[in-house]
Amino acid sequence: MKILVDLTGCTKGYSYWTYAFRVLSAWRDCKSLDADIILLIREEMEPSVKAEYAEFEYILLQRYSCCNKLQTMFRLKLVLNSLMWRRTVNRSGCDIVFSPGTNMLLFLRVKICRVQVIHDLQPLKVWKGKKKLFFRLLTPFVLKHSDRIIAISDFVKQDIYQFLVALYNRTLNIYCISAPCTNIKM
Repeated sequence: MKILVDLTGCTKGYSYWTYAFRVLSAWRDCKSLDADIILLIREEMEPSVKAEYAEFEYILLQRYSCCNKLQTMFRLKLVLNSLMWRRTVNRSGCDIVFSPGTNMLLFLRVKICRVQVIHDLQPLKVWKGKKKLFFRLLTPFVLKHSDRIIAISDFVKQDIYQFLVALYNRTLNIYCISAPCTNIKM
């Protein structure tokens, strides 16, 4: 089995980064893991990933850059980067894509099994204006297009239940990566 770990939504120094690298360290140290781990990273992450996790293969996500003013004006870069992400994931040859962080721009459905980690839905309660609207519109797509959802606490699982009742059965609690070597049924 091949697992594609999507690190494109992680930024160094933030909580998703720390969580993702704890998971990777646990998988590296786990001797009974019967899977190949492949990392999906952005270009700026390459030096730190090479230094820390040289034993894992990685795929660089090609990012789209705007070529003309029309694309810049309509902010097509965000949509085109989402499409490039989906194409890269679908062509990776992996069986599962594991997303340790929530990136709202990666809401598109992929052909392979998608496991999404949800840390919290607090932005729905705290954020205001366009950011909250953006989060509210795209979160259901991210959750609905995930085959499994990992909530990091019971509180987050209840938030998911309140937000989208139909996803409760697909949600699994794993507390602070307590047992990374155990088999999770997909």
